[in-house]
Amino acid sequence: MLTLQIAVALYAAAFIAMIAALASANRGVSRAARLLLALGFAAHTIGLIARWAQTGHPPFLNRFESVVFCAWATVLMAMAFEALYRSQLLSLLAIAFVEILLPYAVWGIDSELTHPMPALRERFWLWIHIVSYFIGYAAVVVGTAAAVADIIMRARATQQASFGALSYDRIAHRVVAFAFPFLTVGLVTGAVWAQKAWGQYWSWDPKETWSLITWLLYLVYLHTPLALPRIITAPERRARLVPVLMSIWLVACFGAMLVTYLGLRLLQGAANSLHIYAQ
Repeated sequence: MLTLQIAVALYAAAFIAMIAALASANRGVSRAARLLLALGFAAHTIGLIARWAQTGHPPFLNRFESVVFCAWATVLMAMAFEALYRSQLLSLLAIAFVEILLPYAVWGIDSELTHPMPALRERFWLWIHIVSYFIGYAAVVVGTAAAVADIIMRARATQQASFGALSYDRIAHRVVAFAFPFLTVGLVTGAVWAQKAWGQYWSWDPKETWSLITWLLYLVYLHTPLALPRIITAPERRARLVPVLMSIWLVACFGAMLVTYLGLRLLQGAANSLHIYAQ
């Protein structure tokens, strides 16, 4: 737990340094921000490994572990896409989410060591299901960060390019295109796991239903660039409106993902879902 608290502090320091770097365009401050982020990620990784050693199972089989693992995957994706697109703004916005998610796990969720329920002991399909989903979720956080960056930049009427000729709305689309196969694998392997654990592939459990809804929303988002130009035919209006609508739609998709991942346990109708972490 101490290493996770250290990670929270280092991520907070990295976040502040990123703001300073973006405000001043100082390369030294930017490098310091990346170093703090890497140190935070190292502490975070040590915390996950320690948890695995304590429990004897991968660190994502209860709610506390899953939130810590999701935050870890998000930092990994943030660093990877920052390196790819040379945009520290992506990391800044993604780490802002991590600085909500990780403290919530460390100080808001019971971290007591527990034995996983029998359904969580079906290792092969379960592990693929969870890891695939969290890679997809983490990449989606970065994609949403790019969409938020796009909205901010357009509101300020500033230059959109962040890597070559790519604007933030296009970066968002590419990142979600990367995430979508992982979301698909997570959905399919979840059905296979459910069949092995409970004897049926699909039962319209609230978690299953919302997972499908979220998957469909991202599917629509990925195909929106094909549909909107047919609806908005005027070239000038299309160039102005399509990126904005895409970015707003992606933020809405992210909201659905949060409901699927964390929000359902708060809904009375989903309280008995077999797919929601009991603790």
